[in-house]
Amino acid sequence: MERPVYTAFLMLALFTSQNAGNHLLPSADGANLYSFKNAAEKGFSIQVAINSADVGDTIYVPPGKYMENLKINKSVKLIANGTVELTPVNPGNDVIEISKDNVSLIGFTVLNPGGIRGIRIRGSSGYKIIGNKVIGGDFGFMVNGSRNGLLMGNDVKECSFGIYLHESFGNTLSRNNIELSKYGVSLSLCFNNTIIENRVINCTYGFYSHISDENNVSKNVFQGNTIGVSIVRSRMTLLFQNEILYNFYGVYLDDARRSLVAGNDVVEGLIGIKVQGSQNVAILDNTVRLSTNNIAIDSSINVTVSGNTLEYAKGHGIITYETINNVLSMNSISFCRVGISVENSLSAKVENNLVGQNSYGLYLFRSSKILIINNRCVNNTIADFYSEGSGDIIVKNLEINSYGNSSEISFTYGGDVSVKGSRPVEFGTGRLLSGFFNITLLSSDGWTRVNVTYSLKDIRDIQKEEPVLYCWTGVEWKTVRGFLAEESSSKGSASFLLTETGIYVLGIGEKTREQLSPLITISAVLALAIFSYLVLKTVKVRRKLSV
Repeated sequence: MERPVYTAFLMLALFTSQNAGNHLLPSADGANLYSFKNAAEKGFSIQVAINSADVGDTIYVPPGKYMENLKINKSVKLIANGTVELTPVNPGNDVIEISKDNVSLIGFTVLNPGGIRGIRIRGSSGYKIIGNKVIGGDFGFMVNGSRNGLLMGNDVKECSFGIYLHESFGNTLSRNNIELSKYGVSLSLCFNNTIIENRVINCTYGFYSHISDENNVSKNVFQGNTIGVSIVRSRMTLLFQNEILYNFYGVYLDDARRSLVAGNDVVEGLIGIKVQGSQNVAILDNTVRLSTNNIAIDSSINVTVSGNTLEYAKGHGIITYETINNVLSMNSISFCRVGISVENSLSAKVENNLVGQNSYGLYLFRSSKILIINNRCVNNTIADFYSEGSGDIIVKNLEINSYGNSSEISFTYGGDVSVKGSRPVEFGTGRLLSGFFNITLLSSDGWTRVNVTYSLKDIRDIQKEEPVLYCWTGVEWKTVRGFLAEESSSKGSASFLLTETGIYVLGIGEKTREQLSPLITISAVLALAIFSYLVLKTVKVRRKLSV
């Protein structure tokens, strides 16, 4: 059972009535404990109180400004009973060193400009460091070789390392505030630590993880840093539901493995989320806005980018460069210069994305083995789909405009091509089965095979159910012959080989008229002849009678 140890003036009645059995420690100069209000001014030593305390004791330190370097080498609680400021006698040593298990340090202020370590936890388990403040020094808090401890509600300013963990595991960092430091929270050779609900602002690195695995970084605010979050040579990092605001780089993963970036809100910066030289990374359900490039994947393998909302990028919503085997799916991308760009990449799947109101929707450059399926690319001002220098591309069920009936359009091509939904021009006859689309062949020997799937219910009142592709010449519509594919009970499809740039639309002609049979035709001619003969004869008779 812990035993409170009072080290300074408290009301005599409190001592005599409630703590008569407590061990009262004398001050260093032998002053009467009851005769002064500020123990530090009378030469009282916190270290003497620690040395004199028993394991499990609670030491209440009165308000004051103390000049000491403390070594806490037994399991005790130190609680500041008011404002306690501690300045080191020797700045080259730890201001406070904790080297035993189950130590609590609550409410102290450490002033350490020009010093090395403010509060150091070394080889400790089960420690609790709560509500302290450290200003200045190379390290605000240093946790070395320690486990299963808690740092909560502490404030750190103007340090090289705000909170630094080395070779430690199972620790929780919660609700700390770190400002104006080079590294806000930094991990090295650590695993299975939780960093939650902290606030790190105006640092060089908000959070930095180096060769550290299985750490959870959740619900923090990283704001105004050069790099909000940096994960380097680390595995299985969970970056979840953080606010990453107005950093130059929001999130930077370098040589990361099997990590998850999910549910974060990333606002403004050169790059919102950057993945470099990494493998098996998932970027899911984030909102990224107002960066030059919202998500950039470079020289990485097996990266999944899915379910993100990406808006207002000066450059790209998503750009992949020299990547292999990535999946880009179910993202909503708008108001960017380029929605999704796949450049110098091999083997990617781009599926079920909504890419609208950008300059370019889907942009391919010198890439191959790309499957683009079930995407909706609408109202992009320059091109909904653009491909240059790419081959072995399959495009299926691409909706490229929102005009007319939304049929499913797929295509393959040779050479380079730009495809864009166009506003309707006047179409005088027939019925449209698709919106208007503009195909630009960027090379002289280019061609595009367009496949259109349409609903048969749209043409059920037409006797000849055969679609026609029309091309606008600038003066009139001309018919492009195609191949009518086999129809199902609800859908039909047609295929057309296009070798000319132009605006195209899928439609059908007017209702066809059945030709009359030969017998009916002859009868009609004879009836007309007899009728004409009778009319002429009647006219002649009337003329004779009139004479």
